[in-house]
Order: sequence, then structure tokens, then C-alpha cells
Amino acid sequence: MHEFLSNGLLRVNPVLPHPIYQLIEFSERKWKAKLKAKLQRASKNLDEAVAGYKRRYKRAPPRGFDKWCEYIKKRAVQLPDE
Repeated sequence: MHEFLSNGLLRVNPVLPHPIYQLIEFSERKWKAKLKAKLQRASKNLDEAVAGYKRRYKRAPPRGFDKWCEYIKKRAVQLPDE
């Protein structure tokens, strides 16, 4: 494998395939883990969405927030709280 250095650089092993393939695989694994965690915490209904909004922004959601929640639910948005 190519070696990731502590300074953020990559030491390339010239006998291995191009490092971009390893970087893509690493990024995909990291994203899938992050997505899984976010999906577990995502709001499932309007009450949870309102509570999450209040927790994040320390204020009530804006007028029409319920319509926004309907919109993202109809379109199966993966990360509704983002």
C-alpha cells in the first residue's frame, strides 16, 4: 500500500497501482460510515425535525418549515437535517 504521512502527504509505492484508487476507496468507506451515523440520527417526522432545528439553531423554525418537511419527505431526501 501507499503510505500516508503525518504531514498529509502520500509516499507512493511505484510498483502498486496509481494511488487515486486507494484514495477513492478510503473516501468511500469514510463517507459510508458518516452517512450511516447521520441516517440513524436523522429526523423521522415533523416533531423530531422541529426539535432538531431548535437544538441546532437555538430558535424556532421559520414559517413554512412544515411544508419544507413535507417536500423533503416526498422526495426521500437522505439527510433531511443537513
